[in-house]
Amino acid sequence: MPIATKISLLQKMHGLCTHAVTLCRVIHVHPSRRERAIRLAMVIKAIDMKQSVAEDVPSHLRRTGRIESLAEFQQRVRIQSSASVEGPSSESLPDNVQIVSDNVHDSCMYIRRQSTASSFGPVTSNPTNKTVLRSRQYKILFFLFILGIIGVPVIYSMKRLDAIILARRMKYIDRLQDGGSEYVAWIIHAIFFTVVGLLLTQISSAAAGSGVSQMKTILTGIDPSFYLPGYFDASTLFAKMGGLVCAVGAGLVVGTEGANVHIMSIITHHLLRLGIFQNLGERLNMRLQFLAAACAVGVAATFSSPIGGVLFSMEVTSTYYLISNYLKAFISSVSGALVLKILLTLTSADSKEANSSILLTSFPPQPYTIKEIPLYILLGVCIGVLATGMLWLVRVIAIKRTSLRQSKLLWSQVFIRWIDPLLVAVLCASATYLPGKFTQIGRMSEIVILFTPTDLPESWLLVSEYYACAVVCTIYVVLLPLCITLKLPTGIWLPTFIAGAAFGRFFGEFVKSLFPRIGVIPGTYSLAGAAAFGGARDAINAAYILCCSRIYRGRTRARRTLSL
Repeated sequence: MPIATKISLLQKMHGLCTHAVTLCRVIHVHPSRRERAIRLAMVIKAIDMKQSVAEDVPSHLRRTGRIESLAEFQQRVRIQSSASVEGPSSESLPDNVQIVSDNVHDSCMYIRRQSTASSFGPVTSNPTNKTVLRSRQYKILFFLFILGIIGVPVIYSMKRLDAIILARRMKYIDRLQDGGSEYVAWIIHAIFFTVVGLLLTQISSAAAGSGVSQMKTILTGIDPSFYLPGYFDASTLFAKMGGLVCAVGAGLVVGTEGANVHIMSIITHHLLRLGIFQNLGERLNMRLQFLAAACAVGVAATFSSPIGGVLFSMEVTSTYYLISNYLKAFISSVSGALVLKILLTLTSADSKEANSSILLTSFPPQPYTIKEIPLYILLGVCIGVLATGMLWLVRVIAIKRTSLRQSKLLWSQVFIRWIDPLLVAVLCASATYLPGKFTQIGRMSEIVILFTPTDLPESWLLVSEYYACAVVCTIYVVLLPLCITLKLPTGIWLPTFIAGAAFGRFFGEFVKSLFPRIGVIPGTYSLAGAAAFGGARDAINAAYILCCSRIYRGRTRARRTLSL
């Protein structure tokens, strides 16, 4: 670039700054704000200058802009690496770029300070002292253990409270002699807890739903205080916990896993605000890693599956997953699973409750033969079609309810807020009471029964095993879309497991009657069906959780099989 052009650009910059100073003096601006205005004017002029000369700069030398090829990306990386080690080389840059970098260096430093600050606070400098770095690592490790130690008892307490509510319902129903009075009491119980759950959810609208989709958005790096207001509030935690307990206690067809992930995320957020951990939450990337670990703890506390929780946190991030997240999520998940096991021991939980908490199974060393592989493939195809139909139903119901919520008519607002949830509660109560005793037991008990390698209990055989499995599968496939689209804390994992397990058991019983000589175990088809139905929605994580439950009981035989 000619010298005259350089001088002209410098004169324009000087003139712009002079006008800015004059303007600030005329309107009596404070000196600190005057300096900020000068910097801002320089930055604006620098941006205009960069835009005017952008065509003369090669694409790989630009700091911003779309990367068109892998070669351009590699060139940018090499230039950035050399600049960070040796400093910027002025000889390799065009003259117009040198002018911009020389004259607006201070202004660019102001912009960098603003851009490098995360949405949750300023970025702290990297510690240079080894002692400081080691103490920070110990603090991170301590935080991960605290996350599992605090979060798991909270989730376990909610699970125990749900079990107590459902047990008291069964105990009260057994005292009644008349079938009609039992049915009315069953419906009143469902309506009461549904209304209480709706009232609690009114405290914070962010408590409705599972919260997993919001976590996926937050883990991409957005500011939740702006885009998702109230998601991490203490009132949301209270509404989420109370609403989830009431929704499950009412007998609605909802799960708890997604809501547990949201609860753990809120607990993590408030732990990071404590004085001892406050410096850990100042960096955005570290905060996102802790939130991913919270997702893993939420799943580990539900199924006692640490690796399954880690896989879930990987799926929640969806777009990318940092390797440094893996160890943090695994440590917090293991600590949570250990605390869950200790709680089961301290509370003197019987074997049935322990089995329902960690999904134990007892299959033989060789639960299937090579001839059954095509049958398992056929089972997966059938469950894929069934899951597709259920997802379509979820979408239709969600769109219809959203249109009613957006309507300004009074009757539509009253219907969607109160009448619709009560109708769903009555429908769920009728569907779980009228078929028989096999639908009145707890959901974890249902899935444990379906996973048994032996015959089903007598309560499932009053009509036939096909009738019982078909009814259970239909209840969860049809009622789950109706329940998870309500304004209540919900989840989807466990209902999909039970739906897949019931369909797999139906398929296994049919195969057993069709091929009695090959030694079919219907419980293995139930396990495969649950993994397939969950895998149709959450990839490999659900399958891995159920595989862990398969090998937990027979760990010695499983080691011998895997070694072969």
